[in-house]
Amino acid sequence: MIFERFRGGFSEMPKPKKEKPGQLLQIAHKIRRNPQIYSQIVEQLAERNPEKFKSVREAQRYFDSAITNLGAAGLARMVDESFGAGTFRTLSFLDEKQDRARSVSRLLQRNIENTDFERQAERGRYLGLLETYGISWDMVKTSRDCLQNFFDANGQTLEGVRINIQNSEETDSGINTPAKTSRVFIESDQDYDWRELMHLGATTKQNSPTSAGGFGEGIKMAAYILLLGEGATRVRAGSRDWQVDYYFKELPVGAYREPIRGFFAKKSKRDQRNGNYLEIIFEGDGAEERAQAFIEARDLFYSNENPDFQNASFNMPGVGGFKVLPPKEDRYFTDSDKGHLYIAGQRTHYDSRDEWETVNDLNIWTWKKLEEHADRDRGLITRSELKDEIIPIIVEAMLIEDLKKSVYDFKPVWEYMQFYHPSYYLLEGIAKKLVENNVQLEFEGIYLANDLPMGSSWISQALKDKGYKLCPGFMGKIGMKGAREQFMDWQNHYRVEAGPVEARKIEFLQKAAKIIGLPEEESKSMWLFNREDENSIFAGQYNPEFYWMSSESLDQSLIDALHLYFHEAAHKDGPHGEPKFDYTLQEYIQKIQRFIVDHRDEWQQLDNEWNAIK
Repeated sequence: MIFERFRGGFSEMPKPKKEKPGQLLQIAHKIRRNPQIYSQIVEQLAERNPEKFKSVREAQRYFDSAITNLGAAGLARMVDESFGAGTFRTLSFLDEKQDRARSVSRLLQRNIENTDFERQAERGRYLGLLETYGISWDMVKTSRDCLQNFFDANGQTLEGVRINIQNSEETDSGINTPAKTSRVFIESDQDYDWRELMHLGATTKQNSPTSAGGFGEGIKMAAYILLLGEGATRVRAGSRDWQVDYYFKELPVGAYREPIRGFFAKKSKRDQRNGNYLEIIFEGDGAEERAQAFIEARDLFYSNENPDFQNASFNMPGVGGFKVLPPKEDRYFTDSDKGHLYIAGQRTHYDSRDEWETVNDLNIWTWKKLEEHADRDRGLITRSELKDEIIPIIVEAMLIEDLKKSVYDFKPVWEYMQFYHPSYYLLEGIAKKLVENNVQLEFEGIYLANDLPMGSSWISQALKDKGYKLCPGFMGKIGMKGAREQFMDWQNHYRVEAGPVEARKIEFLQKAAKIIGLPEEESKSMWLFNREDENSIFAGQYNPEFYWMSSESLDQSLIDALHLYFHEAAHKDGPHGEPKFDYTLQEYIQKIQRFIVDHRDEWQQLDNEWNAIK
């Protein structure tokens, strides 16, 4: 007996009223009394609600817990959601009579079949695409998306994926004309669920860091294109004991505002076999060519047979790698060869959506996709993305020995690299990591790091004429001799060592030039030569590092020595005869003249100091 405590003692609580069973609860009781229908409903609830029930036993416990009107209302809602609206109330006709029970059972079975997705698929299911959808993929992209599924499922390689073409020519007895047929058959050892082929967006790759897909469109869109625009008469995929055919057919009257075909998929059974396959049949003229074009897309993926990956300079599984390509001798100025970029093992466009061979000096790849740049076309990686996101991942994974080996692997293209080439970005990153680890390398004397300033093309050409090969400037940081140093060494045999008086005059000229207004960067030091020993230089010569001046020119007056000094400085803007040189020279001469006029006392002091140097 239940009691309620109150001030001063206890009192007996009233008993709760027994709930009167409502119609839904009565239906639940009727179902429990019919073992066949009860079992059928419980099994279907478990199958159609896997996120709620892990087993038939759990679905049974849920059903049996509906012992109140509220619980019966929840059960009715779930049954209607699983088998169609009104199904639960249909079961109210159940009673002890066998014929009535059989009728209800047939109604329930019809509802189950009409709402069973597999039964719908076996009758042919409309995928919601009209023939006017307007998607436009070429054969390369279409076949790429088909092979993509085999590639990803096979561990990022087409090794072991079997690809065959069968060509045949049969004569139609009615018109006595040969019908050409080409059958592409692709198979591998993996299995998968047929439902992935029945939905746009169905994919197992969305969260995969290595699968290039992830939008659930590939095979569906490829089949759409092949059947609608590429002359295919069959696109069929199969695995285990099922196969799915894609096709177009007229939509039912009223399904659209005008007669039109829709895109369908139909599942059917086949004998149980391991693995999966894709079958595509082309018919008519050009069938063989279309089939051949389709399978050529296998070169867009990694495999041991793909030459883009053979003899790699570096390759780390799970990260990426690269292969250095030598220059092509038949190219203009021995231009570098151009290779391919692969993301997650699949070829991807670099810097251009319309071309493949765009990566100077390299084939380069990653084994993971760039999530933030994933798109349906896997269409384009920009220069900045390659430089800032892909190359650093590869360089970071390289050990010191990998770095050192790779520097020498680039030797055939050292002198051809341009600052905007992917090879330049990669080698620069490698060199930077070697510097961080205090590693210096040895190089043959003919290779020079191009550390010359702008406007030094004549020096570059002079060095090249002497047989030197100019390489990226950053290579000077890892042991390569600089072009500046070599040029200084090369010219040193012309140089006359300045005596004490000459050294003071050189220093004085630099000081005076700055006072008069020559730009700081042009107030360079001077190297002296003797006119009797060097006939190729008359009085002086411009050099980005220093100015050549004859030792005899220092015996002149200050104004003459300054005119020669400023003359050589003006050559920064070009040789004799160039309008820009003439303009700069006149500007510099005017600086000297204005200083003499505007600062007579200061000029006289400079002139006196010059004459006093003995």
